[in-house]
Amino acid sequence: MMAVAVAGVTAERPSPAGAAARKKQPAAAWNPLEPGLELGEFPATPPSESGDSIVRVLRADPNRFDLRLMNASAPDQERALTARDWCVRGGLVAAINASMYQTDHRTSVSLMKTATHVNNPRLSKDRAVLAFDRLDRSVPPVALIDRDCDDFESLRGRASG
Repeated sequence: MMAVAVAGVTAERPSPAGAAARKKQPAAAWNPLEPGLELGEFPATPPSESGDSIVRVLRADPNRFDLRLMNASAPDQERALTARDWCVRGGLVAAINASMYQTDHRTSVSLMKTATHVNNPRLSKDRAVLAFDRLDRSVPPVALIDRDCDDFESLRGRASG
């Protein structure tokens, strides 16, 4: 299995409001990069005042790719790297910024940890958590946990991410 470091890859939950919103937006162009890895491009709505107004999403099949969290704050890391440098260092096929960061540019604004390193132990007011690198095989390999709907506390000790 190849490794890919990602910030979030989610499956959309069907809902009547979501279905109506999807009908109004142009379809994304999904470009396969290799089996199980696709890059999607969506027009930003409304368009941004700078940049190209394209939202890019990397979709990775967790059955084909391992997700890994790599941090500039980890003990074995001397400095922050570019996405390209993270890929070279970690043998990754892709890298995506994993979080929004505090003013030190190293500490996540919310919970971010692996089995061996804690970048930030606290949850923010945001209600979603991406969990992967499971410690217990009774949970999915990758899960987007909605803290309003899912029992985060019972899942918390079964995934390191």
